[in-house]
Amino acid sequence: LHRLGLCLQSLGQLEQAEALLREAMDMHAGLDGPDAVPTLQTLNDLALVLLDQGKAEPAEAMLRDASRRMDAMAAPEPVVLASTQGNLGMLLQTVGRLEDARPFIEAALRTNQTRLDADDLELSMDWNNLGLLLKDLEAYPEAERSLRESLRILERGLGPRHPTVALVQVNLADLLQRVDKIPEAVSLLEA
Repeated sequence: LHRLGLCLQSLGQLEQAEALLREAMDMHAGLDGPDAVPTLQTLNDLALVLLDQGKAEPAEAMLRDASRRMDAMAAPEPVVLASTQGNLGMLLQTVGRLEDARPFIEAALRTNQTRLDADDLELSMDWNNLGLLLKDLEAYPEAERSLRESLRILERGLGPRHPTVALVQVNLADLLQRVDKIPEAVSLLEA
């Protein structure tokens, strides 16, 4: 049910995805417990479906609930913890609460740094997300460092011509343009 709900979300069938994820979450809570990793992961994914439907307030409440439950654990599952931290940060950024978003996006990066190699591709997205938030906060030097680290990891792992590399190049070029480093921005976009 959980995986089917995620597939339906990808297809844009959000109401059906929500119903299946709610059912899966209830099943996990009954079988595994309300604070078990599968329950919290389903809660996290359900919150994203609600956000996709424009229901930011209940999505935020769900992510905060999942975060509180994990904070109460002696040793929360790092993958689910980082996912919840990052998703809550991105939600807050999406609704314009940039300062509120920052601790969560930074926490997701720190959590993943404890479990991943410094050159892990998954970590590159955390650096990218932090860079985009810092750009929105107009903390340009920090944003540039974060986006350059994301790009470094991606180019090392995927090569210079991968579409994900291009995505981060565009993000970095946008930042470089904002700080009047136009020739470097053009160079990045022409690469």
